[in-house]
Amino acid sequence: MRFSRVIHIRYFVLVSVWMLAAPQCKTDVYVADPEATDGPNFYLNLLSRLEPGDTLILPAGIYKYGLDLTDLQGTSSAWITVAGPESGGEAVVTTATACCNAVQLDGTAFVALRNLTIDANSEGIGASIDGVNANGKPTHDIRIENCVITGTGFH
Repeated sequence: MRFSRVIHIRYFVLVSVWMLAAPQCKTDVYVADPEATDGPNFYLNLLSRLEPGDTLILPAGIYKYGLDLTDLQGTSSAWITVAGPESGGEAVVTTATACCNAVQLDGTAFVALRNLTIDANSEGIGASIDGVNANGKPTHDIRIENCVITGTGFH
């Protein structure tokens, strides 16, 4: 009986040490309010909260201030995801001014964009705007999945 207690105690210590040494994988999911223009559920405010492993859900609606992902950094094992709905209405990321691209990547890494309509709105603005642009600091490991890029054809 004593032998069995010793094994049990050693097993408990081993599991406890492993749990302390194991990396903590946090994954938060944030859901934006497509009607918000400020406040805690405004999509641009939620972007600043994203950390490796997190997901920002953009429900169907129009997100008219673009998507500036500058310096947003996931990791190779914990990507950051910005996703629109898988079915139903569209999450449209667009811009209403010539100042900014619809999606800006600059120093961005391990970020996935899914199920979005990215509308550069070049014709509406009267200027050549990129749908997705990466410049400045190195940007790498970007996934663009099931997205539609439109509105880049200003002449």
